[in-house]
Amino acid sequence: MINREIIEHTIIFRDDIFPDPVQDLMDKMSMFPFVNLHFSTDGGELHTMYALVAYLNRRYEQESVRVYLDDICVSAGTFLLTDYNGPLFIQPTFRYFYFHAPDFLSYKIRKDENDERLRDILDVHNEAYYQKLSKEVGLTKSQVNRIRSGKHVHIFADELDNLSKVFVTDDFFETRTSYIPFSAPKISTKTPPLAHPKIK
Repeated sequence: MINREIIEHTIIFRDDIFPDPVQDLMDKMSMFPFVNLHFSTDGGELHTMYALVAYLNRRYEQESVRVYLDDICVSAGTFLLTDYNGPLFIQPTFRYFYFHAPDFLSYKIRKDENDERLRDILDVHNEAYYQKLSKEVGLTKSQVNRIRSGKHVHIFADELDNLSKVFVTDDFFETRTSYIPFSAPKISTKTPPLAHPKIK
């Protein structure tokens, strides 16, 4: 059951994971004591998604957010599965997760002399991501190897039971919060004293 004493606000995010839309989302969420975030994305930048996940984790620790997955969750969006600490609510409209190996942009002709070093750093990051997909999300060894080889993996809504990751719905989740609901101040019916009493 949901504690209806909470003043709730619902925010819908259906954008790519880039600094401007994500910053706008965090700014908007910060205006409210409790947010139901309905989230869907085609993916985007790794560092921007990590900033969002860190923010959502702080909100979850404060019992001030509930994250719903709508429609699709692609690429960097799947970091919610591996790095967000709170429960993820699956909406009836959810369609699929789309996993692939994180990558970085580089030039094909005008090579950057640092590309090889950046690739080494990315490989270390990606290996940690693959381990989380296996241990925390429940992708099979063949699925993880497919992602590691540069291919992609879809997990559709009717396949979620195959994962070890547990998803929840409102019917099975009770929100507890220390948020104190607003109460209006008492209004006195007494006549206030005059600022300047009359002189007799």
